[in-house]
Amino acid sequence: MIVMKFGGATVQDAPCIENVSRIVRDRLSRQPVIVVSAMGKTTRALLEAAVLASAGSSEAAVQALDRIRTAHAATAEKLIPDWERSDGFRKLQSYFTELNKLLIGISILRELSPQSQDKVLSYGELIATALISDSFVRRHIPAALLDSRELMVTDDRFTQASPIRDIAIERIRTAVLGSVKLGRVPILQGYIGSTRNGATTTLGFEGSDYTAALTGAAVDASEIQIWKEVPGMMTADPDVVPQALKVKSVSYEEAAELTFLGAKVLHPKAVEPAVSKKIPIRILCTRHPDSSGTLITERTVECRNPVKSIAYKKPVQLLRLHNEFSIGDPIVDDIWKLIRGYGVSPVLTAVSGSGMVMIFDPIQLTESLLEDLRKFGIPEIWTGLASISLVGSGLRNGRETVETLIRQISGNGLQIVNYGTSPISCTFVVEESLMPAFVNRLHDFYFSQPDPEVFE
Repeated sequence: MIVMKFGGATVQDAPCIENVSRIVRDRLSRQPVIVVSAMGKTTRALLEAAVLASAGSSEAAVQALDRIRTAHAATAEKLIPDWERSDGFRKLQSYFTELNKLLIGISILRELSPQSQDKVLSYGELIATALISDSFVRRHIPAALLDSRELMVTDDRFTQASPIRDIAIERIRTAVLGSVKLGRVPILQGYIGSTRNGATTTLGFEGSDYTAALTGAAVDASEIQIWKEVPGMMTADPDVVPQALKVKSVSYEEAAELTFLGAKVLHPKAVEPAVSKKIPIRILCTRHPDSSGTLITERTVECRNPVKSIAYKKPVQLLRLHNEFSIGDPIVDDIWKLIRGYGVSPVLTAVSGSGMVMIFDPIQLTESLLEDLRKFGIPEIWTGLASISLVGSGLRNGRETVETLIRQISGNGLQIVNYGTSPISCTFVVEESLMPAFVNRLHDFYFSQPDPEVFE
């Protein structure tokens, strides 16, 4: 049994869904379980409609919803000749009616609560899976449409919910294995769930990877496949470094580090469920379905290059918290408890006798968090920055590698360097405008002679 997750770009229109259908049909002998994201940029379009409604612009919100409806109908009509007489059509009609009522309600209240936002955004995947399930059946794929709101039980942190693992895994296992035993291909939504009380939640943007990994762990899959429009994990973002190479294989540890530090090929939480069952994860490309992609396993592949990939995050904010304390000071633990209570994780943290330095995504450093941090010291905020991280098991070699790195990145714009927090990564912060030049310079240096056993 394999789990196959298809992201929004891979199902954004009729030709893409046709292609996905062929990919799934070719793998029916492996008993696939399908996890699907909303089509294209539907989730963001729904959020825009909800924001318009919350501002009292009900007419503009309904018009935005009509554009979403029209786009899905156009796709469906190309895939399903008798679309308006199909089960999928009736489901979509019901979903859009419910959405229309939701948006009008939000416009009356002029408030978009996190719970209301999750309710609105959940329809992106409900609509997509209804359409794709119907399309699969017409192409002789015996699809069984499941509802993740009944399976993925989560806490009540709306917009960033976390699964209640034991309950979610048991429900997913029961539903998926029941469908597979009947010879069906289960289709689940990847981004949504619900609380114990039945309130709809979402797992955060790109959360479908996590659902796929959790589903793989629940059914003891032989492989978890993340299907995208890119060849696999790359040595750098191809939009920044056009000559970036595909990485054939990385370890769970390297993949987890890369995703946390900014690589967008996999959700940061997706690795852990696979690690718990030692299930391989494979990043594959829908444009080249026969390619081997990138394999992620517990094995660390020996490599002549000390670095496997370069990740970045931009923009980031640097917070200097001025006070006199050290690593062993209990106040540091209190600060960490405070930050964890907000559900955020700094990209980088360093402690010295004169205070702490932390790097945050801008969305994480809220006014309320900043106000609470003032209890521990005087905060100083620096904006317009980017973090750049080198990741690879070869960085364990230590001092020589870091000295070489310092020589490569020295110059104006360098703010901070952190090495040692993780033995397989080194992160530094530069002015955001200089990030592309730094990444290209590092890529030219570390991948001028790529190991052919690891890169292509």
